[in-house]
Order: sequence, then C-alpha cells, then structure tokens
Amino acid sequence: MSEPNTSEDPNKRPIETADSVSLRPDADMDWFLQNLVDLVNNTGISMGITLTVGGSLITGELVSGKKYFDDFGKTFAGDFQESSPEFIKEIQGLYAQYGEIYAPNPNGVKVPPSYIHLKDVHVYCGSSNPIPDRDGNWWRGRLSEVQGFMLGSLSASP
Repeated sequence: MSEPNTSEDPNKRPIETADSVSLRPDADMDWFLQNLVDLVNNTGISMGITLTVGGSLITGELVSGKKYFDDFGKTFAGDFQESSPEFIKEIQGLYAQYGEIYAPNPNGVKVPPSYIHLKDVHVYCGSSNPIPDRDGNWWRGRLSEVQGFMLGSLSASP
C-alpha cells in the first residue's frame, strides 16, 4: 500500500508569514499560535491571550521576546534597590541582552519562535482564585507545551 499524498494536505505544507518565515506545522506545536508569536516578536504589538497548559489556564498579555527580557530585567533589578545604581544597571543590561536574539537577523535568516512570553500573568488551576492575585508578573513557556489558546485575557477580579 502506498503512502498518502500529503502535498495536498494544508496541514502538511509550510505556512509563510508576511516576513517569509516558514512555520512548519507539526503535531507538537500549533502553527497558528507560532505565527501570532512571530508577529508579536517582529512588530512589538501586544494582545491579551489565554493559554491552556497542562490543565491550567494561563492568561495575560502576549508580548515580544525583546520586551519580555527588557522588562523582566527591570522588574528583577528592582529587587536590588539597596544595591548600587551601577549594579542595578548591570542586572538590567544582562537580561536586556537576551532580548537581542529577537532583533532582525542581518543575514535575513528567520527562525520560527519556540517560546511565548506573557506579562501581567494569572494562572487558574481548577476553581481556585488566580495565582498571583496581582499584575506585574512575567511568564515564559514553550510553545510546544500549549494545548490551546484564545485571544483575550481573563479578568483576575472575582
């Protein structure tokens, strides 16, 4: 028996974005969510999103990898208020440099994203109240671990 022809199956063809990133659909990652993350990484726009991950709902604002590392560094450095301004600036710079991997590649080579970044995150597990109960938290996760998503974030208020 011959193999089925998958060239006509739209789920087997590479998906081309406006920036010509080839996003290859596979069973381990939602190509459409990967496309949204790529769009956010390349434009700097942000949007509310809610993810299903391991039986929990993770809700927040989808942000670029660059913004994540820039602002995560500022938040983290804020925990060192008693330290010298030079040390705080060094901590901020350390994390900001990680965000540079999201800058356009001078060779024009684009790598599809494999991580998703959220700010003002709340996690809902079962019927419990969201964790944490305040905004300002950052979350980074593997796209391959997301089982589903919807646009828009859930309200953390009762």
